[in-house]
Amino acid sequence: MNQIKTYDLSKSKDTWIKAAVIGSLWASIEIILGSFFHNLRLPFAGTVLAFFGNILIIAFHKKWDDKGIILKAGIICALMRSLSITSVILGPMIGVLLEAIFLEYSVRFFGKNLFAYIFGSVLGLLSALIHKIISILIIYGFDIVKILKNLYYFSLKQLNITSLNPLNLILLIILFYVFVGISAALIGFFTKINNNYIKNFDINFSGENNLFSNTKNQKYSVINLFFVLVFIIAGLLILEITKYYISLPVISIYIFILLFKYKNSFRRLRKPVFWIQIFIIIFFAALFFNGFNNSGIFNISGFIVGIKMSFRAILIVISFSVISIELRNPIVKKILYKKGFSRLYMAIGLAFAALPSILKIMAKPRNLLKSPTKQISEIIGISDLLLNKYKKYLSDKQKIIIISGERREGKTTFLKNILKDLDKKQIKYSGIISEGIDKNNKRLGFNIIDLETQKKYKLCSTNKDLGKQKTGKFYFNNDIINLGNKILQSSKNNLVIIDEVGHLELMDKGWAVSIDELIKQKKDLILVVRKKLLEKVIKKWNLSQAQIFDISEYHYTDVKNLFV
Repeated sequence: MNQIKTYDLSKSKDTWIKAAVIGSLWASIEIILGSFFHNLRLPFAGTVLAFFGNILIIAFHKKWDDKGIILKAGIICALMRSLSITSVILGPMIGVLLEAIFLEYSVRFFGKNLFAYIFGSVLGLLSALIHKIISILIIYGFDIVKILKNLYYFSLKQLNITSLNPLNLILLIILFYVFVGISAALIGFFTKINNNYIKNFDINFSGENNLFSNTKNQKYSVINLFFVLVFIIAGLLILEITKYYISLPVISIYIFILLFKYKNSFRRLRKPVFWIQIFIIIFFAALFFNGFNNSGIFNISGFIVGIKMSFRAILIVISFSVISIELRNPIVKKILYKKGFSRLYMAIGLAFAALPSILKIMAKPRNLLKSPTKQISEIIGISDLLLNKYKKYLSDKQKIIIISGERREGKTTFLKNILKDLDKKQIKYSGIISEGIDKNNKRLGFNIIDLETQKKYKLCSTNKDLGKQKTGKFYFNNDIINLGNKILQSSKNNLVIIDEVGHLELMDKGWAVSIDELIKQKKDLILVVRKKLLEKVIKKWNLSQAQIFDISEYHYTDVKNLFV
């Protein structure tokens, strides 16, 4: 039987909560310095970010050395950077993840010591260089190597330099990154925590964002996601093996299809700097692809290569932007949630929610660059305070549990067993539970039971009654619907049960008005939803953070740790 991973507040050393603290602080540094370098168009932004990231993680690991915490913090930071408004999933995500992976496994292999930190930091800094090279190759293809090689020799010729072999230049660059990596490890290792930097600060969690927050008016499709994943490979092959007059129209059609379906995926294409880069690529391809020719600047074959490289870049950028949008698909979330990712979503939600408040108290980029040791010391100094605020927020946060299953599979029985557990814990609850009315194995209607008074009311039946509204084969009693809504909305307990949410509610009837009100009041909810209606219910009430229990996969005891 699969076990859902739930957060139990009694576990004070929950690594995911600590990882959320580290990840949110790490992402804050990435955003502050990244924006600074981006606005000033300064080079080596990735190197500087990797330098500060390694300092922070090493200093943090001396404080919290939970197994896997570096990797988990890296995943959180990577997702925050890759799904931010100004980023595309390809760049920041890979850089941060590689840094975390190298440091995590260096410490696991060599132990918690200075050598392990230096080794992991050096690999992390080198990864910033390697991932930049790989990213360029993915976006523009190997033709960029030929262009840069010819441009390099042309530059040496113009400077009258003949002895600088490309391999020597590469070795010098590698030595530079090794030096920076060692420096980051030493600074992080000897950084002392300043616990007096900030005694208290407020975090506004009202603007919570997360990995699966829905884009307004955006329709999601798993089929579209599969199509994009397939076409990334197919499109690159088409550009590689077919003539330009075939490949370019095909890629253009693909781009226009995504433009129609995912208008937000073209955000990066609206930036002038992107098109300046494209123009430079085309220009240098026409000039240097076949070597610089004094007899003529413009080379038609190089120009065509430049155009194909540009289409390749647009294909990659848009495709990965669409993938980042489709990752918010509630169906994708549901699938991954069942695979044990519930704590990741919890941690991401915390980190995103606190990010605006953290950014307000963070040091300015110039101060970070001038005195990294002092600033990192102060940043780590607020970690315990931030951890306590995260834990308090989780204890106060609205919990929404969805019990899902097929028709007559036993959803209500599953729910009743949960309620028995809650009774044992003396947790008070209110609401309504449905009870089928059966005769000769035929469902003739439903009663609802007020969970506080245990009074039973006949909600609907298959008998025709002109005074009742019909949905499907059942005729509903409006008076009982009104009574049920009164029971739900007048609840004085924090936990409310609704069995079940179906077609009526999706049409803004039945218990829909009560669901709206209870969500507004931030009441904890347990909802019963038929499996085929699950996606619609999640989307209608934006329940992307709800914990979902498919009764065919989980046991009712899996729910008990959600309420303490």
